[in-house]
Amino acid sequence: MRITSTLLPFLIAAMMGLSLALSCHAQDFVAQHSKDGADELFSWVASYGLSFGGPDAVTNQYNPYEDRFEITGLASLSAGGDYQLKHSPLSIQALVAVHFDNAEANKGDANFDYHTFDVLGFYNLGHHRFGVGITHHLNPTFNAKTSRGNQMTHFEDTLGSMVEYNYLYDKKTAVGLRFTEIKYRSLTNNQRETIDGQNLSLFIKTFF
Repeated sequence: MRITSTLLPFLIAAMMGLSLALSCHAQDFVAQHSKDGADELFSWVASYGLSFGGPDAVTNQYNPYEDRFEITGLASLSAGGDYQLKHSPLSIQALVAVHFDNAEANKGDANFDYHTFDVLGFYNLGHHRFGVGITHHLNPTFNAKTSRGNQMTHFEDTLGSMVEYNYLYDKKTAVGLRFTEIKYRSLTNNQRETIDGQNLSLFIKTFF
């Protein structure tokens, strides 16, 4: 699924609507989720999410069969840290993540996976966090396994940009929406074509 510029505002508006609904049930908490004390401005972060868009394009571009792979979305697991700047609404977050997708077709199955290193800067406003940053995708690989044999395609490591919104449900939990703009270039294919990896992610973050 390609996320068009027309569709994106509606998706962001939907996420904002979800945030307003959650705020009716949220517990009172300190807006900045860090505790008092200079040595407690840092929090560990764990995140789980699903991405839609880019993996579909890669999988179907390299599908060697006429039947389309059925794709449920790219899952991601990430961990890292979040540092709240003193006396400031700004914070910095760095995450290392693994992304993996599995697709099935009548004649086989395939997977597309890669690792990322993400760095984002956030502006914190009450329950809301607005962020921008960069993502570095490492070793993107597509692999199809079928009765006709295996097919593997490697892509160049690549750099992309991100915008992200988080809603802090309480001081330890956030739900979020991220839009990533990135392109993949094949290392295996002689034509070295570029594939648009633009994608939208929904996720849950835990701070501890």
